[in-house]
Amino acid sequence: MNKRIPVSLLVPAYNEEANVVDNVKNLISLDFPEYEVVVINDGSKDKTLQMLISAYALVPIEQPIKQSIPTQAVKAVYRSPNYPNLVVLDKANGGKADALNAGINVSRYPVFVSIDADSLLEKNSLIQIVMPFIKDHRVVGVGGIVRIESGSEVVDGEIQQVGLSKKSLVNLQVVEYLRAFLTGRIGFNSMGILLIVSGAFGAFNKRVVIDVGGYTVGTIGEDMELVVKLHEHMRRKKSDYIIHFVPAPVCWTQPPETFGDLRKQRKRWQIGLVSSLMMHKKMLFNRQYGRIGMVALPYFRTIAETNGLRPDR
Repeated sequence: MNKRIPVSLLVPAYNEEANVVDNVKNLISLDFPEYEVVVINDGSKDKTLQMLISAYALVPIEQPIKQSIPTQAVKAVYRSPNYPNLVVLDKANGGKADALNAGINVSRYPVFVSIDADSLLEKNSLIQIVMPFIKDHRVVGVGGIVRIESGSEVVDGEIQQVGLSKKSLVNLQVVEYLRAFLTGRIGFNSMGILLIVSGAFGAFNKRVVIDVGGYTVGTIGEDMELVVKLHEHMRRKKSDYIIHFVPAPVCWTQPPETFGDLRKQRKRWQIGLVSSLMMHKKMLFNRQYGRIGMVALPYFRTIAETNGLRPDR
């Protein structure tokens, strides 16, 4: 790849009227030479689309979209005369994976970065997460670190002062995120067995993602599922590739603030894990897939079983 890689930032949004305007303001003002922000309104029932239209003077345009990956219908494409790097899609609801696939279809650049609509990026985050693609043409995916925003001072979509929440449940998750999203993934990365690139902040080679059919619609853990698909595809083709984690680029996100919401989140994560294990059970203990089949998948299977789940059922 060239020394300078333009990037498409994909932001699926469903009922995000509370945060979407400020968060898009953050994303369109990052320090990066050439990139676009593609917001995908996935059939929101609130005022997400109307607020974006009003805040950014969006106007509908005629734009043909190549259907590299099948998705629910795109109703309209919007652009802004004031923000040329902003694109907004309005589409029928199909879920997060379908929204990301629609974003891939309309995106212009060879690397895309997925980010949740309630998250913020630090100014230099794109530079840092794209650097592995520049340094090594074998890189097909890169994950960055996700940290908790709650308790920090945010002004106009930017973190001004990092702080802690007044809620103990949130602060416990701060420690957990550092363990899971930093130390754990540094360890997996060092062994070449990284299976999870967070859906809140991950970068991918668009061509390779299209080759595997994009994100799998109908799954809860679409982020892990994509990474496992990439491992399976590249190892089956006997291609030399890298899926990498870098701890420097920071994405700030909002965690669950009640036990009920936390339970729902962790349930989704566990169901997503089991779903991916079941869909790729042929890789388990299969030497064709190297350390992914012999170490990574068995490890995550053990985690699922420890939590009372049986991936083979």
